[in-house]
Amino acid sequence: MKFSILLVVLPFVESGPTLYQLWSEDSLYKSTRLGLSQDTNHNDAYWLVERDDTQDLFYLEDSELVKFPTGNDGNKLSAHVDLEKDDLLFTYPEPKDFQVTDAKPNLVQNIGGLYLSVNDQTGFESCNDGHIRLTKKTPGCIPIAILVKYDVPHKL
Repeated sequence: MKFSILLVVLPFVESGPTLYQLWSEDSLYKSTRLGLSQDTNHNDAYWLVERDDTQDLFYLEDSELVKFPTGNDGNKLSAHVDLEKDDLLFTYPEPKDFQVTDAKPNLVQNIGGLYLSVNDQTGFESCNDGHIRLTKKTPGCIPIAILVKYDVPHKL
């Protein structure tokens, strides 16, 4: 009796998170890339702002919007909502000097593409100080949506 063993080798593919670019989109469909800008008064806080020169990427993990890549120490820079101004603020796990609540992100498919919602809200504002905040109809701010675009695959 002859016995044959067929050995099948499947390549092991390590898949990383799906990475996204964030873009502001106003009512005229003008888009500007969004990135992080460090708070000048706090080393561990970054504001989401309109920045044409940014290469910042983000991913969703465990109901969090996280900056890619993680820090050298493995800490994740994730989105929160500053309770004072409703700005989108990225901080490490336990922010100091800020009163924040978690930003619960979700991706929403719409006719114009894929958009970000935070705490079930899809409306945001781009304000004179450059910060992106949840809509409050603040003077000096224009209403925007946050358009989400897929980026090329990366490995963590």
